[in-house]
Amino acid sequence: MSQANIAGAAGLTALEKEKTFPGDNSPEWVCHHGMNAFVAAMEGNELKDWHISKSEWPNVREECRSQVVGFSEELQDSEGKSGWF
Repeated sequence: MSQANIAGAAGLTALEKEKTFPGDNSPEWVCHHGMNAFVAAMEGNELKDWHISKSEWPNVREECRSQVVGFSEELQDSEGKSGWF
């Protein structure tokens, strides 16, 4: 089994475990918009408008899950050809 296959399987396993978590918990701890948060912090600025409304949480969760599934399946199918491993 290639590293890509293992990584893809790990992603799908993580999603199976994630399904058991409550769906109404706040994504605020992870939704800081990547580099924008780091740059704002390094410059001593407050990051504004980084959060999403609670009504959007379920859709964002599903979108993130869909992206992880797609990437994990791509890794499993790639046999290492994707350049990731």
